[in-house]
Amino acid sequence: MIPISISTTHPAIPGHFPGMPVVPAALLLDEITYRLAQATDLDINAAKQIRFIAPLEPGQQLDVRYQQKNPAEYRFIGTEKGSPVVKGVLNYTVTEPKYVPPASPGKSAETVDSCDIQTSREVTDLYQHLPHSGRMCLLQQVLTCDTQGITCLANPDHLQPLNRGGQLPSWAALEYAAQALAFHGLLSLRERSQQSPKAFGKAMIIGVREMVCYRPQINELQPCQIEVTLQAQQPQAASCTFTLKQDQLLVSSGQFNILYETTT
Repeated sequence: MIPISISTTHPAIPGHFPGMPVVPAALLLDEITYRLAQATDLDINAAKQIRFIAPLEPGQQLDVRYQQKNPAEYRFIGTEKGSPVVKGVLNYTVTEPKYVPPASPGKSAETVDSCDIQTSREVTDLYQHLPHSGRMCLLQQVLTCDTQGITCLANPDHLQPLNRGGQLPSWAALEYAAQALAFHGLLSLRERSQQSPKAFGKAMIIGVREMVCYRPQINELQPCQIEVTLQAQQPQAASCTFTLKQDQLLVSSGQFNILYETTT
């Protein structure tokens, strides 16, 4: 058993979420994989069947138990005072960074270009409706947005709160993708209602069907392009696939589910 605790002073906590701090799913997944990698000398770079059963608050101790399924794959469960918080499967997969050609312009006839969403001012406005603040506002620009998905730009640096030891792990892509999906939800609400977007009171990742990190870190000297594509959507839940790439090379990709609440 490996105990894990994210300090209340961790730089990611104040902005996630103000007034009701919760450990980000990406930070928790990074910590769990990092500890397993330390114990096994494996470069853990893939996850599947991850379920976030309950939120973990900063300062709470998560007791993680790992069970080996085969030489490169481990099942794990993390509990807090005996209650399940997160579980899933981690493994090592031989991968090579993949070249991803740029998307063709005009791939969808239903782009939300009438909202002038490509300005930094608009991104600032969107964050006012999300439960994020400070440096946990990770995205700088919306490049494209349509009914099926969204593409955003981020410029990471060494001050990003999800950094570990001065490097930004590729698992952080999960949080970048979640914020891009929230942007899509807000812009979709506004496009349908022709009014200011509602606020997301809560937006929690509840599961990761799969995720692969093709590189161990996100290069903080290069901009990131995050593309999210909807797979299914309900009034307060959504499932999507995502990619994070730099210089057209795939850094991380996966599929996750999110649960959210909107407020008037």
